[in-house]
Amino acid sequence: MSLRVRFETDDNLQDDEVVIHARKMTSSMTQMMQQLESQTAPLNLAFYQGDAAFYFPVQDILFFETDDRQIQAHTETEAYTVHYRLYKLEELLPNQFIRVSKSTILNVTKIYALTRSISTWQVTFQNSHKQSFVDSKPFWSQHFRLRLLTRLIDYDLGGPIRY
Repeated sequence: MSLRVRFETDDNLQDDEVVIHARKMTSSMTQMMQQLESQTAPLNLAFYQGDAAFYFPVQDILFFETDDRQIQAHTETEAYTVHYRLYKLEELLPNQFIRVSKSTILNVTKIYALTRSISTWQVTFQNSHKQSFVDSKPFWSQHFRLRLLTRLIDYDLGGPIRY
């Protein structure tokens, strides 16, 4: 299958629009549409502290982690409980989030530095004292390293990676 991509600007448009012209609907076209929709559709998650529910953009989240069978969402200054399992969050979250272990999903756009110690990687975030620690072995596998670096490049992040 050959694919031709063309980009046009129109100052008269109120909202951006993506139109796909194809001879027929294929699984790759469906996958492409789902990818676009997942990146453009606003994700509306509820974040809880006690009985209070908060709603704000998921882009404000530094990382999600499992803590005593509950999922915690960490912002620069706060921690909230989320009523989703990590595997479901992994499906729902935009591409800037990457699962790095059984218990952690990171927002790669918020990473400031990755520092390696003997058995873990310390993840430091921009504008926050919060850190996440990830087991070195699965975290820095060839497959994971490629996925992480691809996402960092996609989001043009230039924080230091020390190892």
